Amino acid sequence: MDFKIPIVDFTSFSSIACDLFSSEMIEAQQETARKVDEANQKHGFVCLRNSGINQSTLKHAFQASKGLFDLPESDKVKLKKLDPKTNTGYTGYSQESLNRKRQPDMKEAFNVRNTSLELKTNIDLKNTPKQFKNDVGDFWKEL
Repeated sequence: MDFKIPIVDFTSFSSIACDLFSSEMIEAQQETARKVDEANQKHGFVCLRNSGINQSTLKHAFQASKGLFDLPESDKVKLKKLDPKTNTGYTGYSQESLNRKRQPDMKEAFNVRNTSLELKTNIDLKNTPKQFKNDVGDFWKEL
């Protein structure tokens, strides 16, 4: 069986296409939201096209993530563990099950969030590669 990552065009949410601060979604945004919801329910993830994030920033973010996940296990155990209160930190391969009725998820993750939000969450990036720290910051600045 061939699996294709669901791709959703996010143009309807760009600042050029609409007023991002309006309380009402336009019809195109509702359709985009429906597609994102459908992809997440069916596959658990989605790839956004035309997100408005600079391609260079995306490339660096993916390279930095690869560098983090390519670390030897002996280095990964030193990363901040996932904090359920903030949903930030590292979860090892198959250590998490988002659906408790199923087998553990066959992935590892390092969850980060924008620290400029009102939660003022302090993201512990200690023991992550230097490039990861830099590129995470650049990524959030662009969002």
